[in-house]
Amino acid sequence: MSLKFIIKIVCSLGVLTALFFFVDLEEFSRAITAFSGLVITGSFLINLAGAVGANSAQIYIHVRNAVKGVSRWKLFVAILETDFIVRFYSLMLPLGATAGIRWHRFNTIGIGVLNSGAAIVVNKLQQIFLALLFASIAFGLGAMSAVPSNASRLLALGAGLGAALIFAVLSGFFVRGGYSGLLSYLTSKLTSSTRVRKRWDLSTKLASYMQSYRLATEEVRKVDLALVLIWGVASFILVAWSQALIIWALGIDLDFLDILFVRGVVMLAMMVPFSIAGIGFRELGTVGSLALYGVSKDIGLVVGVVLFGFQLLISIMGGVFELGHIFRGRRI
Repeated sequence: MSLKFIIKIVCSLGVLTALFFFVDLEEFSRAITAFSGLVITGSFLINLAGAVGANSAQIYIHVRNAVKGVSRWKLFVAILETDFIVRFYSLMLPLGATAGIRWHRFNTIGIGVLNSGAAIVVNKLQQIFLALLFASIAFGLGAMSAVPSNASRLLALGAGLGAALIFAVLSGFFVRGGYSGLLSYLTSKLTSSTRVRKRWDLSTKLASYMQSYRLATEEVRKVDLALVLIWGVASFILVAWSQALIIWALGIDLDFLDILFVRGVVMLAMMVPFSIAGIGFRELGTVGSLALYGVSKDIGLVVGVVLFGFQLLISIMGGVFELGHIFRGRRI
């Protein structure tokens, strides 16, 4: 076990443990046992549909032209299973390692080296774009009682500019000759160098990877960017709706737009690189974002812990899928 991995575990568990020192444990226990089974079940199923189902659909839209000889349905199921399995490994490994697992599994499906990498980057970029977009809207409306109006306007402007920048970067994957053209230029420079030309196997691989990516991106249309964002929005809204059911069940009166902002903050907090599966930072993001609306730390932590419980259940489902592949002697 590397020192970096140990540090990530310590950071995650340290932040989570520290949060419990600042809450009323009696109030926390009372709130977390007050949910009905119907609310928890409904919220979990909606979370599952958004976090895994719609998210996998977004990835599928981007890479469906990169795989030949496989039915579209089988490709989607393979991507869906990969999403489950990656969430299982995310409980034990940092963000970079789980991205590597996803990349490897996408390669075994037949998506291709560059297309797999692009799919992972696009998935993260659209998540960050939506988080910043809804943050800009929420701050622009000035609904947070704890944030002065001048600060809200500045935050709205900053988040809006960030969203615009991410959208510009995201668009490059869906414009003919965008990143494909740039990679073609870099590949030609590499393969023409004396050192690479002496390595026939390396130059052949580079050319093969680039050809595969170029052929896949030739079929990508600008409308695919809209479809990716539509499925990304569907994923974002479904998970936010799942959070909303938990928040409303605790008697917190928040508009759904405000809950979209909370969802965005939690998503960004979970991307903190020095954590394992966002543990601790998810809860911190939930407590902090809800505090802007005057919600107590006790109730905010309850929401965060319930959401972690959902992630744990989804990860266990991923572990079952992985065990199934191991027992059958094959992987995705």
